[in-house]
Amino acid sequence: MILGVVLTLAGTGCASPDAPDPSPPTATTTSPDSSAQQANADLNAAPPTPQGERSLNERLNDLSLAARIKQALARDRRLRGYDFEPEVERGTVLLQGDVQTQDEYERAAEITAQLSEVEAVTNAVTVVGQPVIADNRRGDANPSNESGATHVVQPGETLWDIARSHRSSVGSIQQHNGLSDGRLQPGQTLKIPSP
Repeated sequence: MILGVVLTLAGTGCASPDAPDPSPPTATTTSPDSSAQQANADLNAAPPTPQGERSLNERLNDLSLAARIKQALARDRRLRGYDFEPEVERGTVLLQGDVQTQDEYERAAEITAQLSEVEAVTNAVTVVGQPVIADNRRGDANPSNESGATHVVQPGETLWDIARSHRSSVGSIQQHNGLSDGRLQPGQTLKIPSP
């Protein structure tokens, strides 16, 4: 009789408060569609976060936008060979990478800004390893140019050709334009220092 009472109590879920619950957790069966719907609802109904923190859904949207930016930049034949690292937070993009010309620097920002989800772009891309000065969009290391002379590089031109035609030196043109080597791109604009 005592054995029957113990079995009856164990079967009804009554046990001592210190004993672990021997019953297996109950499982609910749901269809795969309802599981996906519930997961999406959980993402969209994220609890409010403290100011400055992003919800899981916001972080996923930002990562998705960063991937789309990289794809858009890779589709442009002039930018295809460069590795860009966009950082996105709530539609604001910090674009990082390194390119060879000022035109590529500007093109990367233009392509990024064209995506509909992008609200603002900060272009932190460097040109031949040198940061572009905001007030001087051509990327020169020395923004002052007393003479005001500029030269647009033509196909096949060298720094030596340009220096000779402007009665300047290769070194001063490199220094004035922040060029670490003699590589030039057709269409690149150089500021020519006063002789």
